Amino acid sequence: MAVQLNGEEFETIRDKFLSIDKDGDGQLTKDELTEYFGTDKIERVDFTLKLMDLDRSGTIEFHEFMEMVAFLEFNKGVTEEKLKQFFRAIDVDGNGNLSANEIRSFYQVIVGLNTHVPSNEDVEKLIASLDTNGDGQIDCEEFIKGYFQ
Repeated sequence: MAVQLNGEEFETIRDKFLSIDKDGDGQLTKDELTEYFGTDKIERVDFTLKLMDLDRSGTIEFHEFMEMVAFLEFNKGVTEEKLKQFFRAIDVDGNGNLSANEIRSFYQVIVGLNTHVPSNEDVEKLIASLDTNGDGQIDCEEFIKGYFQ
């Protein structure tokens, strides 16, 4: 899918990718992400790989990085498939549902990108607002519907 970025947005994404891709091979490895985020941020490294490695090759190629950063930072190229990928990255245990603990963990992992970490009450309110079947968790369908509300 072609993502419609203006020149400045493309350059921002390209420059960020190049700053992480230390060996210049056009792929981001776990080692390069660890160097970029820091050895104390392994959870963020693992989350980033799970989120951006769309073909599950073990590395993040530029097109994958560009697509996901355009979605996350510029709200461009939003598709159901990208939302499913985002859901899978948050769903640490892979059971197809997001629990309050997984949502809190997600916010803790990205705390460097986001200055506000929601309280337990905020997380419970979020779940209640998206949990249309009343099971106390958010499934992928609820997650996607919530995004488009």
